[in-house]
Amino acid sequence: MVTTDRRTMLGALGAAILGSGLSATEARAASSPARRSKTFILVHGAWHGGWCYRDVAALLRAEGHVVYTPTLTGLGERRHLGVNIVNLDLHIEDIAQVFEFEELADVILVGHSYAGMVITGVADRLADRIAGIVYLDAYVPRRDGDSIRKIQGSSVGDATAAMGADGWSVAPPPPESFGVKPANRERVARLCTPQPLAPMLQELRLTGKHLEISNRHFVYASGWGTGGQTPFRRFYDELRTEPQWKTHVMPCGHDMMIDEPRATANLLLSI
Repeated sequence: MVTTDRRTMLGALGAAILGSGLSATEARAASSPARRSKTFILVHGAWHGGWCYRDVAALLRAEGHVVYTPTLTGLGERRHLGVNIVNLDLHIEDIAQVFEFEELADVILVGHSYAGMVITGVADRLADRIAGIVYLDAYVPRRDGDSIRKIQGSSVGDATAAMGADGWSVAPPPPESFGVKPANRERVARLCTPQPLAPMLQELRLTGKHLEISNRHFVYASGWGTGGQTPFRRFYDELRTEPQWKTHVMPCGHDMMIDEPRATANLLLSI
């Protein structure tokens, strides 16, 4: 009975399609519930590249969304470019140019770790083209003139001591130090590249325009660090009490997009 009813319905639909002149593609769209496609720009953190969002991007695209995963100058597959002139301004420009040349608006802008500095700088320039901003276990600069050196303090001095022989970069830390699952450590260690130090030292100039974005989210990764204490716990503790922010907790390591791609994608889809 169900099969017969289904055939009858399909036949009627087919006749309606032919009568209306709709193409098969248009007909499928007409018979499906409306779903609004979102546009995401996913920005990686220090030592990483756009590669780290591979699985998350695939999941979002499978749901019909548009996803960009740019790699910042001097990192990943762009590690050979401008290595001695890379700074925070250049990384902000990297992402601003994606908006410009892809002609983007109404974007969900996502930054992981160090990229919290980058996306804040982008948001201060392009607030009217951003529908939401998401900090994935990331730095959240609160004032004009903030830098990772100011926020993080002595650990940046430790990074300076770890600079490579080239005098401008910091070697990647072992993946286990930021809670990467054992199954993913070899890949992360192989693909991470030295991080230019200058972006961590440069002060971020802000006008306050980024605060016009009302859809703000912070995601705290609680499954790494000593006793849950990580460089990013302070931001979660501060922002969870502020009504302008929505905070989330994921019980995983720092590289949530690698270790928990499905949970990360689902969270982004909920925004």
